[in-house]
Amino acid sequence: MASPYRTLRAPVALEPRIQEMDRLLRRQRKEIEDLRASLALVRTGQGGGWWNEGDISLKVAKLLRVLRVKYVRPHSLLERLAQWVSGVADAWLEAERTRLLSEEDLAAEPPASLGEILTLADPYTVWRKRVEPELDRRSGLRAITRGPLISVVLPVYRIAPRILEATLRSLRAQTYQDWEACIGFADADGEAALALLQRYAKKDPRIRLEVLEANYGIAGNSNAALKLARGDYIALLDHDDELPPLALSRMAAAIAAEPQADFLYTDKEILSEAGDRHYQPLFKPEWSPEMLYSVNYLTHLNLIRADLMSAIGGWAMGVDGAQDWDLFLRATEQAACVLRVPGVGYSWRVHQASTASGLDAKPYALQAQLRTLERHAERTNLPGWFEANADTGFQLRWLDPAPVRVVILGGPDLTTLETLIGHLARERKSFTGVDVLLAPADCWRFSSAWRQRHGPLPGWCRLIPILADDPVEACRGVLAAAQEPVTVVLDGGMLVCTPGALTQLAGWMALEPIAFASGVTVENDQHVVEAGCVLDSAAVAHPLFRGEVLRQWNVFGGALWHRNVELASPYLLALRTHEAHRALAEAPRGDWRGVFHHVCQVLVAEREGGRGVVDPNARAILALQAAYPAPAEGMIGTARRYLHPFLTIGPAGGIALVKDVPHEAAVLAA
Repeated sequence: MASPYRTLRAPVALEPRIQEMDRLLRRQRKEIEDLRASLALVRTGQGGGWWNEGDISLKVAKLLRVLRVKYVRPHSLLERLAQWVSGVADAWLEAERTRLLSEEDLAAEPPASLGEILTLADPYTVWRKRVEPELDRRSGLRAITRGPLISVVLPVYRIAPRILEATLRSLRAQTYQDWEACIGFADADGEAALALLQRYAKKDPRIRLEVLEANYGIAGNSNAALKLARGDYIALLDHDDELPPLALSRMAAAIAAEPQADFLYTDKEILSEAGDRHYQPLFKPEWSPEMLYSVNYLTHLNLIRADLMSAIGGWAMGVDGAQDWDLFLRATEQAACVLRVPGVGYSWRVHQASTASGLDAKPYALQAQLRTLERHAERTNLPGWFEANADTGFQLRWLDPAPVRVVILGGPDLTTLETLIGHLARERKSFTGVDVLLAPADCWRFSSAWRQRHGPLPGWCRLIPILADDPVEACRGVLAAAQEPVTVVLDGGMLVCTPGALTQLAGWMALEPIAFASGVTVENDQHVVEAGCVLDSAAVAHPLFRGEVLRQWNVFGGALWHRNVELASPYLLALRTHEAHRALAEAPRGDWRGVFHHVCQVLVAEREGGRGVVDPNARAILALQAAYPAPAEGMIGTARRYLHPFLTIGPAGGIALVKDVPHEAAVLAA
């Protein structure tokens, strides 16, 4: 971007003061544009700011900064005028902050500048400044300074010395003391970086340096650094990233609480190239194996027990760009205990050559990721193969999915039900038959309407009247008579589902730990109704991603990732027929949602490692207003498994950061 005053002055050499201001303007303009997307109300997390419209604040900020730069003559009248305008604006914004924020918010340290006030519009910035410090204060993690030796593997190749030094400083700033850095240096032309490493190694004996004869690629360089490791656990760190001061303390505390842990992972955030902005965190669920079929959500920070790392042979060759993904799959396949450690334990720096800036930085990475998943399928005997998918990352295609019986749970709108039956007629190869559970009067009305418009009802579709006002018993009767091993339950308010969705979900039933499989339910193919459910501390089920845009991502990822869940509503739900029949016997009487929530919980609880899976490649579109209502209140306490203690779900849906330290998070290190 050209300097704004180059259009007003001749292109002559700039004075040092003007050059400095020019660089400042470029950086600040970029920061403002980055903030545009995230500018939101501090309390609600929705559009605007304290200033009602985000554009107003951006224009004010730009005006002040342009005034300060364009008129650069020191002590001039115009410079004093710009400073006065800036002071008035800062005072006005501070008055607005005082008026709109609660007393609890005002207890926090006030921002010192307009830039900080703008940054406060980011909910994650608010969380980092107010909630995370309180979490650290209560946890006692700073007292954990000794424990198992953690070997931090750090391959170094072609990195700016200033960024590498920031990485080294973050290591030395750890409150935990029992660590060593195992560095494999492979940059023959990086004399400045090598001198920096040698200086740090001389200053701190915990830093061990090996200068490699050649560049063996990221996997080869990592394996060379791994040979230096003497620790009980192996940590992975890239040469351009940073560790927060309590990162290793959190890990050591988790190991002390669970000594059998073989693989540990933490939450992460993105760090700007300059290292002055933290944003876009990813708060992760408890161990969710199938989420790895969409994305390497484990990323950083990870610890792997040293003997497990030795058993799997370190990093594999031939998958550069997905080498960590491949390593994590092989490690977790053999790990007896995989443990999530809540808390941001890694700052992943974005710059032009890093994968954090997107796959365009490393175009070969997509093919490496696909090879990684194919190798995983071979090792674990998955009955299928992987294909790349633009929406969901990857899709697991099944070799021979089981035959499917479809059960449709009525529907208040018979016109919508007619649309659904018409859609299923186009998916005829995906199932053997359809049973529609309806009240007796609705059976007659639907049959008559269909006959008038289309002729006789197809032979593969049966209308089952719900007698004695007992839908559960009617459903059990249908399942008892079904010959198909898999039943897919559909809600009568559904209009269409993605082609092949029924067989896509049925394929998961070949995997014993999977208790049920669900799809993603949306309205108008835009807004999510449900991507599975999580249970809060009061055992109330909350739909994931309710009301959020389908193709957007937040602090918990997105609805288009494969997910493990505890239960799902019967919008698009696959179950083993005989298991569902048995679980329905003790189901509570009530609406279909409560009945099948009970079935899901029973099936998960009765198998070792039991879990449900949401496959985003199977999606259903509901008619408007056909969704089950969300819980009347927001989440009570925290989710028990597949959410995160730092996240909550509001009464209208949507996932947000908590504003207070949850009790579970406060005692993580206990």
